Amino acid sequence: MDISELLEKFRSVEYHYPDVVWHDVRLRVLRPILTEKLVDFTPEDFEELLRSDWFMWPRVIEQTLQQILGENDFNEVKLRLLNLFLGKGSIEKRLQDVLNLRGIGVFLASQFLSAVDEDYIIYHRRVLEGIRELLPHLDDWGILPENVKTAEGYLRFNDICRSIRDRFGFKSLGEVHEFFWHGHEKNWQFNSNP
Repeated sequence: MDISELLEKFRSVEYHYPDVVWHDVRLRVLRPILTEKLVDFTPEDFEELLRSDWFMWPRVIEQTLQQILGENDFNEVKLRLLNLFLGKGSIEKRLQDVLNLRGIGVFLASQFLSAVDEDYIIYHRRVLEGIRELLPHLDDWGILPENVKTAEGYLRFNDICRSIRDRFGFKSLGEVHEFFWHGHEKNWQFNSNP
């Protein structure tokens, strides 16, 4: 399949625009909240944020939310997130520190990271599977991770997505995410019915 042709088809369907714009807008909305206001958050503020439309469907499930708030010291959650967003040193270590919190996996951690830095993509297994389907040579070469569960795996996945963005002319990593998510889900048959 030709990615350029598929990308043009994807861009012509009605669900493309709002989904990709959501990625761009959430960055502008969430960056100041997460980098400036998070320090003053209560657990209730944090819960409200995670339940908002700024976090990708499926929204944080009740069990995950209760695990994050009930099994971690909330000040430690804020400290590790702030260090991820504003800290110095290895991004891999800072991200792994967040992943070591109970209830926070790569899907949620990548949503936080992509909310403050446009150079990071939201990880989802559908996106990985879409890349695997459309660019099988990456899998053949052993470049694609089998599954992403660590900071190292996520950063490798993110580098692959950046390379795909740059090579094929995607407008953003949000568009890369939506293209591969929807493409995988719809068997690359983009049409006006989502």
